[in-house]
Amino acid sequence: MKPPLPGFARFLAVTALMLAQAHAANKIVFLAGGKSHGPGEHEFRAGCMLLAKELNESGLDVQAEVYSGWPSDEKVLDGAKALVIYADGTSVVGKGWDKVDQMAKSGVGLMFMHYAVHPDKAEADKYYRPWIGGAFETDFSVNPHWVADLKPLPNHPVSRGVGSLVEAYDEFYYSIRFMADRSKVLDLATAVPDRERIKRYINLWTPYGVQELGKPQALMWGIERPGGGRGVGFTGGHYHRNWSIDGFRTLVLNAIVWTAGVEVPKDGVKSKPLTEDELNANLDDKGKADRLTVVKPGEFKKIPTAPIDTKREAAFPQDGPRKFENAGKSPTVRKGGVVKPVAESPNMNAKSARLHEIKAKIEDAKELYLVVSDNGDMGFDWSDWIEPKIYFKDGTSKDLGDLQWTSATTGYGEAKVGKNINGDALTVDKKTYDKGIGTHASSVIVYQLPPNVRGFTAKVGVDDGGMFQGGKTQGSDVKFSVYTEKPPAAGDQGDTMVPEEMFTTPDNNLEVTVWATTPMLKNPTNIDFDAEGRMYVAEGVNYRHAAGTRPEGDRIVILSDTDGNGQADTSEVFTQDKNLESPLGVAVLENKVIVSQPPDLIVYTDVNGDRKFDPAVDKREVLLTGFNARQHDHSLHSVTAGPDGQWNFNNGNTGGIFTDKSGKTFRMGSGYYKDGGGTWYQDTKAIAGKPSDDGNVWVGGFSVRMNPDGTNARIVGHNYRNSYEQALTSFGDMFQSDNDDPPACRVAEVMEGGNAGFSSADGQRSWGADRRPGQDVPTAEWRQEDPGTMPSGDVYGGGSPTGVAFYESGALGDKWQGLLLACEAGKNVVFGYLPVPEGAGFKLQRIDFLTSNKEKEFAGSDFLGGKANGELKTLFRPSDVAVGPDGALYVADWFDQRVGGHGTMDKSGSGTIYRIAPKGFKPVVPKFDLNTTEGQIAALKSPAVNVRNSGFVRLKAQGDKAVPALVELLNDKNPYIAARAVWLLAQVGPSGEKVVADLLSSDNARTRLVACRAVRAAGGDVVKLAEKMAADPSPMVRREIALSLRPVAADKALPFLVTIGEKFDGKDRAYLEAFGLGCSNKEAAVYDALRSKVTASPEMWTDAFAWLAWRLHAPQAVADQKARALSKKVSPDQVKLTLTALGFTNSAAAATAMIELANTAGFEQKDLANWWVNNRKGNLWKAFDVDGILKAMGQDPTNVKLTAVEMPAEPANAPKLPPAAEIAKLQGDPAKGKTAVAACYMCHHIGDTGVEYGPDLTSFGKQQPTEVIVNAIANPSADVSHGYDGSEIKTKDGITIMGMVLSEGDPIIVKCLGGQTQTIAKSRIASVKKMEKSLMYTPAMLGLTPQSIADIAAYLKSL
Repeated sequence: MKPPLPGFARFLAVTALMLAQAHAANKIVFLAGGKSHGPGEHEFRAGCMLLAKELNESGLDVQAEVYSGWPSDEKVLDGAKALVIYADGTSVVGKGWDKVDQMAKSGVGLMFMHYAVHPDKAEADKYYRPWIGGAFETDFSVNPHWVADLKPLPNHPVSRGVGSLVEAYDEFYYSIRFMADRSKVLDLATAVPDRERIKRYINLWTPYGVQELGKPQALMWGIERPGGGRGVGFTGGHYHRNWSIDGFRTLVLNAIVWTAGVEVPKDGVKSKPLTEDELNANLDDKGKADRLTVVKPGEFKKIPTAPIDTKREAAFPQDGPRKFENAGKSPTVRKGGVVKPVAESPNMNAKSARLHEIKAKIEDAKELYLVVSDNGDMGFDWSDWIEPKIYFKDGTSKDLGDLQWTSATTGYGEAKVGKNINGDALTVDKKTYDKGIGTHASSVIVYQLPPNVRGFTAKVGVDDGGMFQGGKTQGSDVKFSVYTEKPPAAGDQGDTMVPEEMFTTPDNNLEVTVWATTPMLKNPTNIDFDAEGRMYVAEGVNYRHAAGTRPEGDRIVILSDTDGNGQADTSEVFTQDKNLESPLGVAVLENKVIVSQPPDLIVYTDVNGDRKFDPAVDKREVLLTGFNARQHDHSLHSVTAGPDGQWNFNNGNTGGIFTDKSGKTFRMGSGYYKDGGGTWYQDTKAIAGKPSDDGNVWVGGFSVRMNPDGTNARIVGHNYRNSYEQALTSFGDMFQSDNDDPPACRVAEVMEGGNAGFSSADGQRSWGADRRPGQDVPTAEWRQEDPGTMPSGDVYGGGSPTGVAFYESGALGDKWQGLLLACEAGKNVVFGYLPVPEGAGFKLQRIDFLTSNKEKEFAGSDFLGGKANGELKTLFRPSDVAVGPDGALYVADWFDQRVGGHGTMDKSGSGTIYRIAPKGFKPVVPKFDLNTTEGQIAALKSPAVNVRNSGFVRLKAQGDKAVPALVELLNDKNPYIAARAVWLLAQVGPSGEKVVADLLSSDNARTRLVACRAVRAAGGDVVKLAEKMAADPSPMVRREIALSLRPVAADKALPFLVTIGEKFDGKDRAYLEAFGLGCSNKEAAVYDALRSKVTASPEMWTDAFAWLAWRLHAPQAVADQKARALSKKVSPDQVKLTLTALGFTNSAAAATAMIELANTAGFEQKDLANWWVNNRKGNLWKAFDVDGILKAMGQDPTNVKLTAVEMPAEPANAPKLPPAAEIAKLQGDPAKGKTAVAACYMCHHIGDTGVEYGPDLTSFGKQQPTEVIVNAIANPSADVSHGYDGSEIKTKDGITIMGMVLSEGDPIIVKCLGGQTQTIAKSRIASVKKMEKSLMYTPAMLGLTPQSIADIAAYLKSL
């Protein structure tokens, strides 16, 4: 033990210790992020160690320490004067927010470098801006790789010894989001980006990147915090080589020292030039990597400038109109069709084979393009070209890796020879490869080829490093393609529009021209015009799989033809909003732009008329809300102004619960719920069958008519599947198309209040659950043998119907006056109809008015399984059609290989507007002054439906003053224009009403009809109207009166309904349904009144009265209906009609009668009666204890014998089939195929033979390419047709039944193999689950060989 020091000596020792502590080195702590990116990039650990070494050897009173990641012992941070974090995002600081915040508040300096300046927005607001003054912000900041001339802040310590400018090539982020008081942030180093300096655009390129070009950007910034301490952010540091640039390194060292509060020497922090060994020290192990070299002066200037992605930038928000030439068409657009790959892989993902071999003939090619597409999502798309070789005519070959590519673009990182994108070994399915090219989709690698080449081979696949990360399989999904000429754009697969010359029309006097195309617009979903001829386009760039493609949100753009040359030349953005996600409707009514974006119907009011929504000036109102479903095709569609001045819109069968501005709530439910994806806002399944506040039960898809302010809404049609849009004529007729469960798409008139029939009247059951024996699909799907459904119109089969329009006047001339246009995207056509009144309805004769595919060789459509063939003629996907104020027709084309089922393939967002007009047509948009009566009449006469509304509104406001002009308009030779006057006359006051009253006596039936409708729209007395018009000679007029009586009480409506009923001819289905709708809630009274006039016995009823009784299906008719069913004098068809009437009668007597008929010996239709018993006992007759009645008769439904139906096991040792493409190459024999196809009859209808269980194969065979047919047979589970999903039901007593569930009620109804339908009481069921496989048997189960599959395909093609 040492003796104690004397007093003075002890004092000296303590003083020395205190002095030593006072002069201890200033501690600087570096926290380095983990391994990231490829070799030489994001070398966080090596960079930190290099900078720390320089500081420790600088002679300054500092001590630098380096730690990897967030320290496990936070005590190492104690006493630090500065903390430097160099890492990926918040991967390090995110583990110590509170500690770092504590350090900042205690005055410790903080510096974040490169990616570490990128937190999320909330973290930036809470921490980064208070700590260091700014941060990278997604959707605002950008991260291109560019050559910067860094200019340090003059006279600031960080500039000492650096020099005036420092040139460096790095991923310098710019457009940084700084703190609110920008004056407190020091621009420590700035540079000016421009197009020439940018060598690579990265995924986070935004409009702000464009806006900030040419402006000084702070790439290093700093603050002095009010409470003490400094903060610095620096965006450089991506490339490790830059530390070898003396000025670059000194600038950062100065900043670190300044952050620590240490005086920076006048010549800067001392740092000698780095050697190559020092540069390569401490690098992360990222596989085999080239040695880094010291940067040489001037080398960055040799890096080629990056090409500008004009398509992407065209979609950016813009401050004003953007001018275009040639309708936006690129001068390099190919005329010869699609540039096709010489070889390509299938889609490569976790579900596909891991490797695919590519072989391509490239004889005498000059260039080679290796393209990898990201299939809509670039996440984890590490893509490998394994052992790529080119072959020469002399028999020699060469590894492609030995050639130098001329250019290489990737979606992430940089392409590498002999390594994957991350710099590790090329590895696919756990096997490594020495030779190859690693890249990341989307990618294009271009080679100039040596002479005399003849072939190319490679194996391709997704690298394991991308496919498997974080202990799980990722969603990697790519496609490899080989081209010998330049693809249209990096990653695109073909043209971006269908050339004009590919279209045909039925009129040789018309021509099709491109009015506008991408980049003027993208992915058009809907269009409308304003009075000046400007087109408003709703865009759907962020549709489904492409969600997030446009982070700023989708847009409403305005296209204009400012010089009148017949092509749009200006594009401007009315609004862009993150809330807009593929809106399916846009309408323009003067300065109001109505956008249909679930859950809202949004009205933008352009107050100052500058065609750009500004929330500070303009108004945005959610007029109505509660509509399902966002990002779903079966949702909210566009608004059309009717001839009565009211607004109309519709919604598909996603339904909704909405309340109008009068306070009435409408409950639009059905069993279709959370199907098909999207965001659902209302539980519409729970309210299916519940009445709305108007007392009616509405289900499924629906149409709404309301005042422009959202008041007094009413449902004018319902139970659609997905009507995309409505077309209203000036006579007041409404037409629409409707989507189907294949194959029953249709175009039809909508009867006011009518039920289209897609689901049951209570919304609980699909049409398949109620499909009667012997009914074909179109009849069953639209319930055309059910009372209470509208006529289905023109049912044309499978498809994807979209927008509709009605042409009444314009450039096409009188020949096409009254033309109904209906877009059919699935069949590459716009249908045309000239509806002809027929009784109380219309005859619809269909023509192809505009098509790119006159051969009708369809592909890529949902009703055909979605398989695309890439043929340009199949890529025309019309989404909407409109009549412009110049009188021409305009068609919006979505342009895609795929359509239907929410499927798309086009990643370019391409879209085109075509104009159909007479050859040589010179557009003239009429000018009118809406402040004058003459101008208002001119507006009312516009060919564009929503433009007319501006004239309507102002003429109505004039009141009686407008009557003379409107009376004069009645004489217009165009009956549609004359009709517009009738609607207004009924609404402008007493003198106008008198004119309309006189028109009720017109000799012209159509005029009388319009007058009736106008009186109703004006709120006239419908009872008085019925007194005058119920016996009108026109069935269309009587139909209108019947519909008007629906809300009228029986005591007032009865005499008129009886009159209308008595005039039924026994044939007119539209008339009968209108009569039935008028009798709603008073059927019994009307039936009694009509029955009292029939003296004949039930078996002698006329067909007309039998149909009336069927439509009314009153409970008191049960005895008569049963008597008719049992009579031998009644025809089989009338007996079936009688059974249907009983099946729709809600009474115990009806249920009992049907049970008795089902058990009557000798009754020829007892099977049908039994079907009705089983169908109705779980719904309409549930309250009548049908099972109890059956038990009393000795028939216990819970003991019904069930038949087990299971999919057989795959035969043992079944030979593996070759790929479908190989089978398709076999020569098929149609004659042999006719025999082999017998194996398909147990499930499919082919021609007149077979069972309707699976899809009908007759049209399928005609319309599909051979390879698609072969693949459907060889791989039945690869793509199950919509509506044919299988379920497995297990009963409590061990029976397994597999089939299609038609009804999920009690009992469950399931359709099994061979068309057998079984009814299963829920009390017997143990479980129900969806099958993962198709119900279709595999080839091995059917005993089919590759040759017999080819034969069947040949036979189906021959039908």
